[in-house]
Amino acid sequence: LDKGCFQLSNSTRILNNGSYLYLNLYLFAHKEHLKPERLIVFCEDATDTAAIEQSMVQAANENSIKLDYLATARDYIDKILNSINDILLVTTGSGTIKKVNKSTQILFGYTESELIGKPISMITADEELLRQVSQLPAEIKNEFWHQVKVVCTTKKGSKLTVAFSCSTIETSIESKHSHNKTIQDFVYVGRDITEEQRTKKRQAAQYAVARIMSESGSLESATPKIMQAICESLCWDIGELWTPVDEKHTKCDAEDTRDRVPFLFAVPDSKVEDIPFLLRVGVWRRGTEVGEFVENCQQITLEPGAGLPGIVWNTGYPQWITDLLKDRNFVRSHLASKAGLRSAFGFPIRASGQVVGVMTFFCREKQPSDEELLQMMAAIGSQLGQFVKRKYAEQELQEAEASLRFLYEQEKQQSEKLAQQNLALEQTKLELESANQALHRLASVDGLNHIANRRCFDKTLQSEWQRMAREKKPVSL
Repeated sequence: LDKGCFQLSNSTRILNNGSYLYLNLYLFAHKEHLKPERLIVFCEDATDTAAIEQSMVQAANENSIKLDYLATARDYIDKILNSINDILLVTTGSGTIKKVNKSTQILFGYTESELIGKPISMITADEELLRQVSQLPAEIKNEFWHQVKVVCTTKKGSKLTVAFSCSTIETSIESKHSHNKTIQDFVYVGRDITEEQRTKKRQAAQYAVARIMSESGSLESATPKIMQAICESLCWDIGELWTPVDEKHTKCDAEDTRDRVPFLFAVPDSKVEDIPFLLRVGVWRRGTEVGEFVENCQQITLEPGAGLPGIVWNTGYPQWITDLLKDRNFVRSHLASKAGLRSAFGFPIRASGQVVGVMTFFCREKQPSDEELLQMMAAIGSQLGQFVKRKYAEQELQEAEASLRFLYEQEKQQSEKLAQQNLALEQTKLELESANQALHRLASVDGLNHIANRRCFDKTLQSEWQRMAREKKPVSL
């Protein structure tokens, strides 16, 4: 006995019919003054309570087994989802993220806790497009919207292009107290195609430049088209062309400078200063947002080695600026800030082993350095340099042909003039011979009876006398 009482729970007895009887026994010690101690026993039928408890324990055990199974199945599914290289996003109908896999966390730089419960709009602004495509009929989606390409933003602010396949799943939740409820979720399985898109853009720019150089007849017509093609293919906003000029040209006004610069590029194989002044002679822009930057830099001249064009000229290699506002050597950072320009790159135009010009490009979105793009631009710079060299050679050839044609025309004119003079001289000679013959007749023939006169007789006698003397023969009259 413990403090005068004792309890025995669920004492079991088997009845004649084979059923179980459960009893709870309660024992109490009772003692009165001057009387012997007594033991009081209470019996409680606990059969129903024991049956309920056993059912509850069994149900709890079954639920525990189910929970363990569900946890195991969930871990198995999570391992499968995390082993997939493609990203996975599951959202509610309102766009709240419910599930992500490891690839999603790695691609966007967020942890799972930072994404779960957050709107998908923190990743992409095209949430509505994804939702609409998810709800399209399967036959239309498979034919026209197999994948949806949207721009996504990482935690660090970088822009990525992701191709999503979109679908919906419906889950029915059963309830004993209300009608069954159906929940619709959106499933987005995506693949990062940023590098593929960049490759396509680079190829498009390269093809466009090659086509322009093959179709253009002059440097003046090809240069703005090339800057436009590069900007439109790569989705950049401004393209500039810089060419070296003498220091004296930097002191001229805009109009005078434009008149004094005869060519867009330095002439190949000509002597150029190692670090020349650079004049912007061409520009192309996309949109009006960057108009102030273009207009304020009109006919701008950079000091030797200054700015992005100067660095490209000095090094002879392409250069990339990820953040213009933090680059100390970029002399137009205040203008770039007003226009919202963030990144830039430039490449040299090389011909015959020397730099003859520089092209620079600017973008309003922050762009990470792209080494493959710089290598491609270096190749384009060499191709453009060969194009420049060929055009200058064609120009020199045209000038030589024009000079030869001029000399030929002059020679032809002089020959024609000389022929006319020879013809006039022959005519004069014939006229003189005719006049001499007429004078001879007048001097030798009598004008009245047309008989040879005494002068003719004396001349004929003298001639015959000399002839007979040579032949030693007599002469008779």
